[in-house]
Amino acid sequence: TPKTVVMIQCVGSRSLKANPYCSSVCCNVALKNAQLLKQEYPEMDVIIFYIDIRTTDKGNEEYYRKIREADVRMIRGKVGEINEDDDHNLMVRAYSSLTGELNKIKADMVVLSTGMNPSKGTMEAIEVLGLGKGPNGFLSEIHGCLKPQETKNLGIYICGSAAGPKNIPYSVSTALAAASKAAALLSHKTITQELIIAEVDESLCLGCHRCEKLCEYDAISVDEDEIAKVDELKCKGCGVCISSCPARAIDLK
Repeated sequence: TPKTVVMIQCVGSRSLKANPYCSSVCCNVALKNAQLLKQEYPEMDVIIFYIDIRTTDKGNEEYYRKIREADVRMIRGKVGEINEDDDHNLMVRAYSSLTGELNKIKADMVVLSTGMNPSKGTMEAIEVLGLGKGPNGFLSEIHGCLKPQETKNLGIYICGSAAGPKNIPYSVSTALAAASKAAALLSHKTITQELIIAEVDESLCLGCHRCEKLCEYDAISVDEDEIAKVDELKCKGCGVCISSCPARAIDLK
């Protein structure tokens, strides 16, 4: 049984060299594991190195305070290096941003809270189904607030960590939302689609590609003659291309 366990947060997260985003679940998982260790082994020294403890969900801030009272050492700072001494002990060196001290801790076990990345299946779904991809590699929704489960492809909905790092309760709630969207679509014998779509005046089109880059549905593209063409099956008539066209060559029909 290890006498000293060191947990290091944000490994591969919140870094311009790796993942710039927060994986959101790591802090709560580390706190839970620290509590379980202290309950099972009260004499164990449990240390958590962190940048910021992010406990945003309901009741988690109170849980964080409870863990601090359970004699879990919390050190705010980044770990510089981990080496092994002659006795095969792990030596953790970390700078404390609160005290300005360099901490040297001999640990029996080091636990890394690594960043959450898109799965291989997510990348395959993006390629096979032609789904949108966000800046961090996860699936992108039409709108994060108004249509968080809908993709640019009708009938394909996303939930859970496919759209970004999420904990279990949040993943379940998004799965229920996606299921309700799919059920609503399948409840109709036929699918009705609005006939309002974009139309390009080829005599005015400059071939600037601006509309092509901004279209969320990949419904407009510029051909070899540098003329924008609209895919009527994909176009949703949102009007983004109209407002972006410098030549005013696009309108709704």
